Amino acid sequence: MEALSAKGVRIEEDIASTSGAEPSCSFCGKTQADVLQLIASAGPFICNECVQLCVGIIGTQNPAWLDQHRQFLGTLPLKPRDGDE
Repeated sequence: MEALSAKGVRIEEDIASTSGAEPSCSFCGKTQADVLQLIASAGPFICNECVQLCVGIIGTQNPAWLDQHRQFLGTLPLKPRDGDE
């Protein structure tokens, strides 16, 4: 089982074995198999779909923040897809 910590560092330990259940998003309950990415913190997890929903909520309430967020995303390097070189 792999998940990302809040700092983007891969967590190599098998979290499922410590809790007895497959890790899932603390917001929607989807498992890692159901989503693109499951992000871990000290305890709870959040999936990419819930992050996207949160960005939409914050952006609706604060359009200036959404513009800043989009500008920030534009500065990030693009990761090539598997098989692309």
